[in-house]
Amino acid sequence: MRFPSQITNHEETTNLINEWRYKQIQSPLKVQSVKQYISSYNRISEHMNAKDDDDVYFLNRFDDVIKAMETIPSRVGKITDSTKRNYISGLYQMGLVCEIDINILHKYSQLRDDMNKKQDKIIKKSEFTEKEMNLLNRLNYTVTAGENLSTTQWMYNILDNMAQDKESAVYKFCSQKDYYISEEKDKQQVGWFMTMRILMDHRFRNDLCSVFMTQEYAEQQVEDSYEEGNWLVKRKTGWHIILNDHKTKQEQTEKINLKLIDGPEPGINFYLDLYYDYKKTYKDAEGKVPFINKANNVDELMDTKRFSEFIMKNNEKYLGSPIGTKLLRKMFYTDKYQGIISDIKKDAEQNLHSVGTALNHYAKNHSKGHYTNQM
Repeated sequence: MRFPSQITNHEETTNLINEWRYKQIQSPLKVQSVKQYISSYNRISEHMNAKDDDDVYFLNRFDDVIKAMETIPSRVGKITDSTKRNYISGLYQMGLVCEIDINILHKYSQLRDDMNKKQDKIIKKSEFTEKEMNLLNRLNYTVTAGENLSTTQWMYNILDNMAQDKESAVYKFCSQKDYYISEEKDKQQVGWFMTMRILMDHRFRNDLCSVFMTQEYAEQQVEDSYEEGNWLVKRKTGWHIILNDHKTKQEQTEKINLKLIDGPEPGINFYLDLYYDYKKTYKDAEGKVPFINKANNVDELMDTKRFSEFIMKNNEKYLGSPIGTKLLRKMFYTDKYQGIISDIKKDAEQNLHSVGTALNHYAKNHSKGHYTNQM
């Protein structure tokens, strides 16, 4: 089997992949995952100038694929390790279905595993690097005994210190009424701060790139107004996020409507109130208020790739490490459940099923002694 050099029919390709996986007794892939794999496949193929009638299928040219991946243009300069890992994961999955040479497929698999191990080391570091310590010292943050990058409290503290640093654009924005942000770098700093302030309590994927902001004045909640698109809505009870379009949509029976955690003062409601007053002067062509948009372009939102690069670039600048939304989720769950994960994994291996199966199918909330005899 061999896919065309540029895949345009996502639905047909998804069906082909899942038919192959069914024959291999593997669970089907989510539509969004396949879209990501196809995107990686198409971009590498295009960069290699691959053709449908090439004598050698481009996926079988492993060394050329790696060279192409390393030289693909990136908006943040050098391509990030996270992006490389996504490319390799996508190409590996496509290579599996196409049943390319097993030795070459093993090279993709080995490189993917090595990249995953490298990523895992970031959240298992036992101490801060010199660069990270210099950053923390500059922000007057004291590292507590045993603290490392697998915890997230230090990020909260850096954000709070930035909001109190009189030289920062964030401080001026928060403390000076009607403060006009003129410099593009200051706009980016404030946008990054607001994004991270939300992500520290809600480890969303990259859905915030597609969110618009609004303020609801009705006495009752008006749900009908938000049947399409993604929104941050100010209500009497605080700010809510409403997502109609998101990566896990196929797993949801209804749209997501979530009240944001306000936390200790100053909480997210304080910051979002200020931010909305600032952003509503930058309405797009349809009169909507984007939460975050492309630099120097009010009328165009970031796509998920651009948003990911924006987060990682600014996290490296302000936090000392290019942390993305996926790594934030890893850090959160590792920090919170590190004493439980290894036990569940060990039990799942002994019982010949996955951790996901253990949690989703066998671990239930129920009263003591009330089990059902279902197979």
